[in-house]
Amino acid sequence: MTASLLLSQPDSVTEEFYEREVGSIFETETENFRVEVRCRQTQELSAFEKEAPAAMQHASTTVEKSATSVDKASCVLHIFDLNLDKVVQFFQATHNLSRVLYVRHYNSHRCLQISKELFSIFVQQCGIFPHLCEFLVDFKSKMRETEVGPPRIKFRSTLPHNGSFGTTGSGFECAYVVRFTELTNREGNYPWSLMQYVVYHKYRVVDGSHCSTWILFGSSHRSERYFNQYLNDFGDTHRSSPFEMHVRLLGVAIASWRPYLINLNDKITEMSEKAHLMQTGKGGRIAEADIDYVDEYQSLKDNEDRAADILLCLDSTLDTITTLKGIYLQDLRSSSTSLAEPTQRDDELLFAFDEKLKDVAYAHKKVEALLIKAQNTRALISSLLERLNGYNLDQQMIVFENIQKQAHDEDTIMRELAEQCAHDFAGVKILAIIILIYISFMVTLLLLYLIRKSR
Repeated sequence: MTASLLLSQPDSVTEEFYEREVGSIFETETENFRVEVRCRQTQELSAFEKEAPAAMQHASTTVEKSATSVDKASCVLHIFDLNLDKVVQFFQATHNLSRVLYVRHYNSHRCLQISKELFSIFVQQCGIFPHLCEFLVDFKSKMRETEVGPPRIKFRSTLPHNGSFGTTGSGFECAYVVRFTELTNREGNYPWSLMQYVVYHKYRVVDGSHCSTWILFGSSHRSERYFNQYLNDFGDTHRSSPFEMHVRLLGVAIASWRPYLINLNDKITEMSEKAHLMQTGKGGRIAEADIDYVDEYQSLKDNEDRAADILLCLDSTLDTITTLKGIYLQDLRSSSTSLAEPTQRDDELLFAFDEKLKDVAYAHKKVEALLIKAQNTRALISSLLERLNGYNLDQQMIVFENIQKQAHDEDTIMRELAEQCAHDFAGVKILAIIILIYISFMVTLLLLYLIRKSR
């Protein structure tokens, strides 16, 4: 079995996994299907445009003039929703053109807005390698993130012997997942959301013409501006590199982490300050506890989990950039007459790759520092909670001792009262005996008096 055959087919486990999840990856309602196209062409492409209501027809198609060269002055950038009944005809008509297709979805927890059958047409008409399927599994309908660490980048090249990606008959295709964050302000405690989209790129050189097919599944709106510029400049493809757009896309994803990390740092710092402001009494015991430290402890654990997810995403981005840079270096060596390894001064794109690698490494260090800070703060809060529980136990023991002392005092008083009552009862008893004797004596005297008087 050749190396190309080994790399051309996914393993059986991946295929079975895709088949199990395929029912929730793609849309089933025809009215929800949507594919947006960006294509640079001299001829009109309105025949492939999806029919829109009269009120939306004016806004459904955008045409931008290219000003890259005089020869290409007649080329325009067409942006429109594709008529999905004419997908095959569109791919055939634009076979030797550069085109970008956006497969939309409503949000990151909803399925893709194409059917499984339509995706199969994409694969057949564009000659897409089977590995693309494994990148779409996480686009199924879901309630939460199911796979934070995406699959590794897949790359396949078709290079002639001793050739480079600029020679006729050469080309490559690759697919990878771009992870980034956006401020979505969704319902819940955290306004930021972890997002993703899949990039598929097929590059070919046919009769001196440089053609690229891009398919972006669930793409971010931030990437669209770059693709518009990329396609407008694509008339001078001999002076551009097929790797340039990858650097731009990954650069935007890397930049998205900065505001997210700032927000995460603010939250962790706020919790850390609350923990340090905890007042203590004598002997280091907690004197006051006006903050719900159990809730803060749980929030810190959530932030630690978020930081761990970021590290996974950054590692994935680092692997993607490293792989693309390695392939680009291989291409440079193949196309160069010198055996010397290219340097940053020799190539701006290589310098850009190195800069993105440094950006990812620096972001990785910042996340690791945040993770350590969160762990230390959580350890401090854990210690405070233990002391707080000990302080509460001391307070309870003091109350118990007071109650015990009060009970002892009350018992003493009751005993004294009982003794006093017993003493008083003895006096009353003697008095009662005296009274009884006195009454008996008086009764006797009275009887004697009455007897004497009767005589």
